Amino acid sequence: MEGREGREGRRDGGDKQRKKEGLTASFLIMSGSSKGRRQDKESHASDSSNPSLSLPPPLPPPPPPPSDMEPVTVGIMLVAVGVKVSLYLYSSTLAGISGTAEALAEDHKNDIMTNSFSVISSTFAHYYPKAWFVDPIGAIVISCLIFYNWLHVGMDHASKIVGLSAPPETLETITELAGKHHAQLELDIIRAYHFGPNFLVELEVVLPSEMSVKEAHDIALGLQQKVEQQSFVERCFVHVDYQTRGYNEHKI
Repeated sequence: MEGREGREGRRDGGDKQRKKEGLTASFLIMSGSSKGRRQDKESHASDSSNPSLSLPPPLPPPPPPPSDMEPVTVGIMLVAVGVKVSLYLYSSTLAGISGTAEALAEDHKNDIMTNSFSVISSTFAHYYPKAWFVDPIGAIVISCLIFYNWLHVGMDHASKIVGLSAPPETLETITELAGKHHAQLELDIIRAYHFGPNFLVELEVVLPSEMSVKEAHDIALGLQQKVEQQSFVERCFVHVDYQTRGYNEHKI
């Protein structure tokens, strides 16, 4: 019994000793932490009171690069604008008969606007350096104009690809040609729609039932060739009937 009581007494004494050591370590850690915080505050206070240890002020943004718009450069760009103007005028004269010429004319027009705005905005920024922002603003305006122009051209060509109907003046021109083609010919139906840049024309005409096939064919062929001679017509089809129909002969 005495031996067991002795062992329990020694165990209780060891537990008390470990608790004392834990409290001592916690106290040392807390005192060290407070001392570190106090030293940090003192160092910040000394840095703020000492101007030589403060951070330098931020550097100002660098000035924009100078615009190199000397008279020689301006002259070269003006010559380029003049050449583009002449090419635009020449392409415009062929735009009505060639889709390629029409696209080139539009491209030359965009180049004229681009180079003209570049000359004006860059020259202004060169001689007035404080207005350096005029040059990038001019570039933004040019980009918006080119985007708008090509968007308009793209929508126009897309409508032609899907078979947009011909305008009324085109239909009137073809109707007049058919009406004057032959005295016995009567125009029943006319259709014209885009087949690319030009038009695909369909005519339904009426000829006397007693007329021979040979004579009716020759009259219809002559009308077809006359219509296809028009610069805006890609192909013409003529259908001959002996009477008018009160309904659509096609499924659509």
